[in-house]
Amino acid sequence: METIGHCEGCGQLKQLNQRNLCPFCNQDLDRNMKIISAYLKKNRSASLEQLSDETGLTLHMVKKYLMEGRILVSDYPNLNYPCYFCEERIHKGYLCKNCSTKLMLEFRDMLLREGHESIEDYIRSTSTGRKLPELDRYIVEGRMKKES
Repeated sequence: METIGHCEGCGQLKQLNQRNLCPFCNQDLDRNMKIISAYLKKNRSASLEQLSDETGLTLHMVKKYLMEGRILVSDYPNLNYPCYFCEERIHKGYLCKNCSTKLMLEFRDMLLREGHESIEDYIRSTSTGRKLPELDRYIVEGRMKKES
């Protein structure tokens, strides 16, 4: 069922589909995924940069599709990008395993210092069904993301 809302692709107020995209952005996404798929079928060992250069899609766009899980990287070992904090090459999400673990430990310690018994206790005390803040925006061990 389609609803009215702001498109996640262009930000305009339009009728949206299940992907939260307007018809134009939905077509654009489908077209881009077909281009990527066709290129990767012929070039399984392509890197992220090669994929971007050869398809004409921006590096940011291809990286976004990877992070969102739209491209299955298990079939393409060279499709990776740097961790948000430490620059280790990763295949999904924003953080490598080490930074993710450090961040969760720091988050847990912060909650304990504030008097919460656990992350679950924090969630219950804020409001039912509320998501945790986006953890990758926090500082890990005093380090912010390196600017490109």
